[in-house]
Amino acid sequence: MSALYWLSFCDTAKAEGSQFLGVAIVRAPDPVHAAVVAAQLGCNPGGEVLITRIEHERLVRREWMNRLLCVEEIEALERGLRS
Repeated sequence: MSALYWLSFCDTAKAEGSQFLGVAIVRAPDPVHAAVVAAQLGCNPGGEVLITRIEHERLVRREWMNRLLCVEEIEALERGLRS
């Protein structure tokens, strides 16, 4: 069975304030495969990745999935989830 995963990418070698590379939300059977799926879809910008399973899938909009989300999109997404 697959689940949704939130993959947050950063590059600690970059200057402070520019280390965040974006977030991808993908469906996969486990966290390892989530990283593989993100790479196959072209939404893995490299760097380090933190992978978290999304427990409340119904809150995730289809347009947020399978692409790299930038800082502005993540902030808007978080605001929408809080309201």
